[in-house]
Amino acid sequence: MGNQTQVFSNRKDLEAVNLKDQKLTNLPIRHYLYGQVKNLNLSGNQIHELPQALTKSKKMGILNMSHNKLSRVPKGMFSMISLTKLHLSSNCLKRIPPEIAKLLRLTYLDLSQNQLKRLPASLKSMKNLAVLSLSNNKFEELPECVCELHGLKKLDLSKNSLKNLPTNFGQLKKILKLDLSYNKFQHFPSRQFKNLVNLNALIFSNNQLQKLPSAIAFLQKLNFLDLGTNQLTKISRKIGNCKLLFTLLIERNQLQTLPVTLSKIKSLTQLSLSENKFSAAPQVLKELKSLKSFELSNNSIRGISSGFGDLKKVTSINLSNNRLSALDDQLFNGMINVESLFLKKNKLLLVPDSIGLLSNLSSLDLSHNRLTSLPQEFSLLKNQLFELNLSFNNFSDFPLQITECTALSKLEIASNKIKKIPSQIKYNQNLTVLNASNNQFEEFPKKILFLQNLRCLFLCNCNLKCIPNGISKLKKLIELNASSNKIKKISKGVGFLRSILKINLSDNKIASLPEEFYQLNWNVKTPSLSIDLSGNKLTKFDQNWRYFENVHSLDLSHNQIKNFPDEFISQMKGLFSFKISFNRCKKLNLPSIFFLPSLQFVHLEGNHYSNSFQQLLNNYNQKEIKNNKSIFIELLVNGNLNLNIKNSRSINTKSKRFKVGYSETIGRRDNMEDAIDIKINNNERTDQHFFAIYDGHGGRDAVNYVGKTLLKRITKKINQLYRNISESSSESDLDWEQLIDLKKSISENNFQNIDFANFELKKIEKYKLPNNYVDNIKKNNKNHLLDNNDLNQNSLNNNRTNANNNQSNVNNNEHNDWNGNENNNCRNYQNNKEEKSKEKKENYDKETEVTNTIFDLISNIFENLNNELKQKKEKSGSTAVISMILGNHLYTANLGDSRAVLSREGKAMRLSFDHKPNLESEKLRIIENGGFVTDNSRVNSRLAVSRAFGDYMVGESISSKPYFTSTKINFEDEILILACDGVWDVMSDQEAIDIALQERNPYRAALKIRNIAESYRSGDNISVMVIDLHPNSYNRRTKKYKNLHFLEENSNLKRINSIDWTKGNSIQKSFFIRKNFLTKQNRSKSETRRNKNLNINIPLRCRINHKLPNNYFNDKQIESNTTTINNNSNSSDYNNSNSNSSDFNNSNNNSLSNSSNTNIIDNSVKSKRVINIKQSFWNTVFSNDDRKKNSFKTFNFDSSFETKWFELQEGNEDKIIKSMKQNIKM
Repeated sequence: MGNQTQVFSNRKDLEAVNLKDQKLTNLPIRHYLYGQVKNLNLSGNQIHELPQALTKSKKMGILNMSHNKLSRVPKGMFSMISLTKLHLSSNCLKRIPPEIAKLLRLTYLDLSQNQLKRLPASLKSMKNLAVLSLSNNKFEELPECVCELHGLKKLDLSKNSLKNLPTNFGQLKKILKLDLSYNKFQHFPSRQFKNLVNLNALIFSNNQLQKLPSAIAFLQKLNFLDLGTNQLTKISRKIGNCKLLFTLLIERNQLQTLPVTLSKIKSLTQLSLSENKFSAAPQVLKELKSLKSFELSNNSIRGISSGFGDLKKVTSINLSNNRLSALDDQLFNGMINVESLFLKKNKLLLVPDSIGLLSNLSSLDLSHNRLTSLPQEFSLLKNQLFELNLSFNNFSDFPLQITECTALSKLEIASNKIKKIPSQIKYNQNLTVLNASNNQFEEFPKKILFLQNLRCLFLCNCNLKCIPNGISKLKKLIELNASSNKIKKISKGVGFLRSILKINLSDNKIASLPEEFYQLNWNVKTPSLSIDLSGNKLTKFDQNWRYFENVHSLDLSHNQIKNFPDEFISQMKGLFSFKISFNRCKKLNLPSIFFLPSLQFVHLEGNHYSNSFQQLLNNYNQKEIKNNKSIFIELLVNGNLNLNIKNSRSINTKSKRFKVGYSETIGRRDNMEDAIDIKINNNERTDQHFFAIYDGHGGRDAVNYVGKTLLKRITKKINQLYRNISESSSESDLDWEQLIDLKKSISENNFQNIDFANFELKKIEKYKLPNNYVDNIKKNNKNHLLDNNDLNQNSLNNNRTNANNNQSNVNNNEHNDWNGNENNNCRNYQNNKEEKSKEKKENYDKETEVTNTIFDLISNIFENLNNELKQKKEKSGSTAVISMILGNHLYTANLGDSRAVLSREGKAMRLSFDHKPNLESEKLRIIENGGFVTDNSRVNSRLAVSRAFGDYMVGESISSKPYFTSTKINFEDEILILACDGVWDVMSDQEAIDIALQERNPYRAALKIRNIAESYRSGDNISVMVIDLHPNSYNRRTKKYKNLHFLEENSNLKRINSIDWTKGNSIQKSFFIRKNFLTKQNRSKSETRRNKNLNINIPLRCRINHKLPNNYFNDKQIESNTTTINNNSNSSDYNNSNSNSSDFNNSNNNSLSNSSNTNIIDNSVKSKRVINIKQSFWNTVFSNDDRKKNSFKTFNFDSSFETKWFELQEGNEDKIIKSMKQNIKM
């Protein structure tokens, strides 16, 4: 500061000074120089008050004090009589002194982005004022004094809360440009606009207009009209009187038609009709001969007539995201000047031949259609076409017409079914970017090696087995992505890529690196090389790595490396990010890592260190490490890390119940602002699993704080809640799901909610409850255990109803509107209680009580954490998505656009909500809190999400209220994916699910999603996590269940009858596993002999939704004494029925006859786990109506199955499961 003052002191002739963005709190200018300065720019500093000496300047003409911290305007400022332009925007001003009227020469006054609600009446005396900006304040009414400024030519009133204009507003007859956007106008102020005859630009977007009245006809000199983002359903025919109109923007409205009088506007050159409700292109457009650009994207247009070909001046056409399945053959006949054509996200099967007539076409986007070929005429575009996108189509052969487009610079042909690239590709010598990812190549397309100017090559997930030596011919190649292939060996040629800066060979089968690979270091002159070899089979770390001085990022995670040589990265002075997580390392040389000057991110988790990480640290000078301010390390290690290093956290992915994998990359950003956190509790009694992904913006401070704090607080509160419930119920530590279930059972009458009381008693004893607690259960259920032959029918009905209500909550989740809203606190429930029975209503209330408690807990934690960031005035921010698995319930909460997606039977089910500013509910909330949303969907022109942590500068417009869902995990729930918007911006939910289901290993699935998203040119950081919910049960590749018994072993809800085996649209039925489960026809003699005395050790009653095959039970009677239930209805009725399995009808009592050969079990059976089955119990299985609808032909019960006592013994589960797998087609 002193040096600056000394410099200025030598400049006595100083007239203009620019001190913008210098973080100044006062001025570094000698007071005697103030009088000389005419133009002073102090914007973007931290100045609270102007020096008095400055206010005495008589020559000051322009003063810019915007983006400072002024809370008041110094009165002395108004003595600057020569001032003509005054910038006071983006401060903290709440009032303007009346003395401002002394600035009689002022022509420009900017008071935008303050906290003004009124203006002094003296303002009307400023007759020379021509430009006035009052944008982004808190005006609810326009001050009358503004209407007295008759010299105004430009007036900006945007981003306020205006609903109308004063009646004398029409006095501003000289006004040329008026901005009323982002207000609350519901009606067009017709009377006030009548006299604005000179107005040539009107911006009325982002209001609540429903129609444009005839008063628009008064504005005959209008040449720019923006009515976007309103609620317009109709536009007046009088708009045809605005014959000088050049630009008309009406996007994001509710329009279905346009007035024919629009054709009178012969001067119209730009027309935007995107995001309306047009089902066909308005015919009036054909009459607008001067039109150069028109947008009709995001409508429901099914066809375009050939008449549009007469628009010969059109240069840009956007018809993306419509329902076009075909285009007229003559559509492009006359459009000779078209330069950009966007037809992506339609249903096109063919491209019209007339496209070849677009001789000036330079950019063409046909992605996300159903194309299988291109017309021959396409080759006529050879001289001008520079960019072509054919991704996400159905091409099985590479279109040869492309090879004739020799001017082509960028070609995107990813996600097709192409097996081979033809040799003619060598003619596309101007290609610099080629993206052929996600295709079905049989081998590396060697013909692309002739493309001498290629700079970026993407061949991700293409079934490649090698990279040829000829790759070295690509002398200008900067980026190579051959990830997620089957490459086993890297060729020598990779080491001779002279210009390479980024190489991604992750998710392959590479076991070793050639010596030539290390030549990559000498090909770059600065530390800018990024190498990703994660997810391979590397076993050793070569000494040659020490020479990689110019490596910027190195990822060797998820390999099989056992040790790293000492000082192995000591020479990597430019290393920014280093990952060796999930290898087999036992030793770690910390100094070589900690003291690299550029290192910011280190990932070390998932290794086999012989000592704990804290013990490793104790061998070194921790104080020196802490004081090294150049270190900015994200340290991921197994075990607790007490060292106070910024960004340090701990991740443990070892779960007994799930398999978890994650992957992340900095992508195309300069800094990594994402974070991942996982907390797994393998205690069988508590059973809590927490997963989170955070996506930062504007810096890492907010995401660091949230990443270290959020899950830690949630787990603490959940455990506290768990203990409180447990203590209040006098229960010992139970599994979360057991606790909830037992509490519900306690509230029922005498434990009638527990099926087969004696079976459950064993389970409860296993929970180690207090003795008196078990005694009470035994006492209350004494008559139901062994001696009572009359199993209560109502108890069974109640049990069945409760079980089905639990499932009904899940189904409500499945069909819930995922857009959510603030009015219901973002809860994801169906509250249609009027249609529920009283019994269901009570059960629903019990089911949601815990969920509501958890939601309130999460909301409070989110709010408190956000308040802490606001108190710190944290400018950066972070989105978040967290998933908590408590027992068999999955709870998800999110802020922003990080997303959670569940795979249920292979179909994507979104569990989160993207908080985007352009959504109507979010936009209204933002406006109510004093904010605004720009046309490019930014909150207050800054933020792309409407909810997040932090973001102090955006103010109260950003909410920290999370969206929350509760889902019960079913047998069909395969995987859960959490990811940031770096994935979802370029990939659909279903595509991510499909990719993950192809992989057995969740890490491989996460890595593949990451790689494909990067190959789709995602421009953001990418973080993705995959959780396999049933890793031991189902093989996704063979589509077979490996172990049905895992449901009882791994589920915390130990009772199998509470687990939902839903499948498809089938309805729930009861089904009984009996002693001789398989018929003789389906068993060999040895199996029959071996299983003769087989007893089943899983509960009898299981709720399933599977359609069993007609031959599931054989019609042939096996024994002489059987009871047969005949059903002859076809299976389709069974599948389509909507009967409720909780409804039971009394069937006849003769359905089950007692066998003369009934076995009698003596009292010794009582010492074992037994179940009393009444004869009429079978009558509750299927009602008479059910017998007419279901697909079962016959039930066959052998004599041993007709006993009153049914013995359950342990040790035979595997045999039963094997038999089940052979006879049940899941």
